[in-house]
Amino acid sequence: KLWFATLGGVSVYDGREFRNYGEGDGLGNSLIHSLHPDPQGRLWFGTENGVSLYDSSRFARFAPLEMLRSSARDNLYYAFAEIYRAADGVLWLSNARGLVHCAGQVISVFTPQDGLASKIINALHPDGDGGLWLATDNGLSHYDRTFSTLNAQDGLPDPFIYAMDV
Repeated sequence: KLWFATLGGVSVYDGREFRNYGEGDGLGNSLIHSLHPDPQGRLWFGTENGVSLYDSSRFARFAPLEMLRSSARDNLYYAFAEIYRAADGVLWLSNARGLVHCAGQVISVFTPQDGLASKIINALHPDGDGGLWLATDNGLSHYDRTFSTLNAQDGLPDPFIYAMDV
């Protein structure tokens, strides 16, 4: 099966036809920014209105992130662009505030004040050793309990990184 994140919801193609899912199926919003398979075979979807999880039979909103919604005016902070679920269950996400770390019910948000190169994160990827690489609009950050950053001064031709793969 092929899964697609679109501006109109989630689609899955089985080789013959598409099956489309939207808010009526349990998605937080039909504008999907990202999808990520986790080690348990589930799919995580970053939407314009929170995170939804598909467990092979249904969609459900990921409730622990509700605390990030502080008012109706700042829904931008509740839109999630990048998602990575580690084998240990920790969920990493990016939103307009920066890097969100969710370990069970404990939510932390890392920003440039914590050492992150920028709060605009275009891609995130595990490094294989428990750390995380973050492509931002102001260089490449690496997180392994603390942040380090590589940018033009370190040899990057431009600090704005759109995508990456490890």
